[in-house]
This record gives sequence, structure tokens and C-alpha cells, in this order.
Amino acid sequence: MSTRLLKMSLIYLKGAVISASLLSSAWSASCNFEPLKKEIDTITDAKTQQGQAYSQKVHEGWDSVKVLSDMSSAETRKSIDVCRFEVAEYLTKLGFAPAH
Repeated sequence: MSTRLLKMSLIYLKGAVISASLLSSAWSASCNFEPLKKEIDTITDAKTQQGQAYSQKVHEGWDSVKVLSDMSSAETRKSIDVCRFEVAEYLTKLGFAPAH
């Protein structure tokens, strides 16, 4: 009886591992960061009025990703939601405080 239980447990474990890997690959495939990176560079450009407003809000303590999302178009907001981790990492590399 215990051998049968062990075999069934292994089957369920293999299924869980396969499902997790498929979900992981689907999630990473859905984030197209390059176009979003260009948009972030445009919004955060310190030479523009928009970039200065962005910097001011972030330095006042606002969440850097939230401010970026608020200053973006609806389509860009969707991309920010999908690529949230990459956006936060990139903003940190640019010198803005990490997202809260």
C-alpha cells in the first residue's frame, strides 16, 4: 500500500513541477520590456518637464513605479503591470528609489 501511495505522490509532484515551469515560462514570455524601457527613458528624462516632475515626486517619497504608471498612457500602464519586476529593477538602476 505504501508503494502505491509513493508512486501516486511522485506523479502529483511531477505534475506540479511541470505546471509551475509552464506558468513560469508563460509569464516571462508575456513581458516585452524593450519598448517599455524606451518609454521609461522618455518619462524619466531629467531634461524634460515631465522628467523633472517624475524625479520630484519620487524624491518626495512616492512609489517610483506608481508615479511612472500615473504619467503613462493606458497601453503603457498595462505593460507596466505585466513587467512590474523588470520596471522596478530598471528604475532602481536609473537611481530612483525602489518600489514599495
